Amino acid sequence: MGEGRAGCAGSAIEQLGSSKRTWRKKVEAQLWIELARATLFGIWTQEVKAKVRDELPPSHPEVTALLEEMFSASSEELLHRNLKALTDSGEEAVAKPAAFTPSERFQGSRPNCVFKLGDRGLGYYSEAEETAPEAEETALRLCLRLRVNLETQDGELRQRPVARLVQPIPEEEYYTDAAQRHLVVHAVAKRARHREADAALGELAICENSCDRLAAKGNRLKKAFARGICELMKLLDKAHRSVQFYEQQLKQLSCAQGTAEEHECSICLESASDLGAWSILPCSHIFHTACIREVLQKNPFCPECRAPLKLSEIASVVMELREPEPVQPQLPRDPDMSQAWKRHGSKLNAVARRLKQIRLQSVEAKALVFVQWADLEDKVCMALQDHGVKFLRLSSCAKLQIQDGAILRRFQEEQDAFAPHVLVLSLQKAASGTNLTAASHVLFVHPMNAESIEE
Repeated sequence: MGEGRAGCAGSAIEQLGSSKRTWRKKVEAQLWIELARATLFGIWTQEVKAKVRDELPPSHPEVTALLEEMFSASSEELLHRNLKALTDSGEEAVAKPAAFTPSERFQGSRPNCVFKLGDRGLGYYSEAEETAPEAEETALRLCLRLRVNLETQDGELRQRPVARLVQPIPEEEYYTDAAQRHLVVHAVAKRARHREADAALGELAICENSCDRLAAKGNRLKKAFARGICELMKLLDKAHRSVQFYEQQLKQLSCAQGTAEEHECSICLESASDLGAWSILPCSHIFHTACIREVLQKNPFCPECRAPLKLSEIASVVMELREPEPVQPQLPRDPDMSQAWKRHGSKLNAVARRLKQIRLQSVEAKALVFVQWADLEDKVCMALQDHGVKFLRLSSCAKLQIQDGAILRRFQEEQDAFAPHVLVLSLQKAASGTNLTAASHVLFVHPMNAESIEE
């Protein structure tokens, strides 16, 4: 990363460590999803578990502990486990279940049957029987779609696909004719060699048409899931080791700062006590900034591990070691309010959000919202109502009306937590002659030009 781009929000300086941790979280989340899908198909058996154990090489201790947790989890726990959806920045979003349940209309398509998880997987079971011959067939008919997203790593777009499960629930079965059945086969993407990324997982779903017998595909499905889970485990192990090596490198540098111990550059074989002279690469190896820049002009590879590298990916060690800025507490967004955020503009949403923050800081706080035009005042009131902000509104008449006096007394006197704490009014008309001393905050939705104030 060049020095001129050090302040860029998306630069490697800011994102190197967090991107490594985010990648680790996403691989782990995808692993839980694949286990839920294997359970959904009824093939996460002891045989498959033993095969996965045999094929996995010695792993990182945290990966080994996670593997034991996954092997000991029951089918119900795997299907109903809540996973945190991750945003592009690695932050956790609203929790979603790893598996899914069909809609009531879809479940009611077969009378005298119950849709549940039984001995043969998730499917329709007769009320009088514990097993159902159509359980696997029903589960396979549910259309599973995958959306492969490119992962942003080290501030640059890197070809490291992450499969995220998108599972729309059909209202009815797609195919009623047995000859037109489609068996959704979970396949494992080949480990692709990318220019700037190691093994990557991609294209996890392959749809095969005209499958005559499900039993003939059982072993193939088991092998595909076992290979996929092993592949994810290897990626997770690599992600853990990458983060561990990265943190150890920074820890050694921070401990050596101000002491006699100094880190040695493997290019010039000289040391330096000033951390400002060091740079860290995406592979977590550390060199003198001047040395690595000179080397990359001749050979675009890391001198230690031969990983492909660009000048723009060099990050400052000082920036990596600095204390993170305190995170400002943000008001959690209610999922039910997503429509309100889409319906109104960014300014009105910001006004509603600010009023909510004022209420959280103090229950006794009250705010005035001044709007000059009547049509905009209507929009402000609609936005506050959609966002759940309790407010009062004065009439737009030039003189106070009888009902306005009652509204003002209510705004000034009511102090309980459920009382309206916002008063919406016009600066030019409704504000004249009113006593607004009860308010502790004033918000102007836009610049004002009121003749009554100028006079």
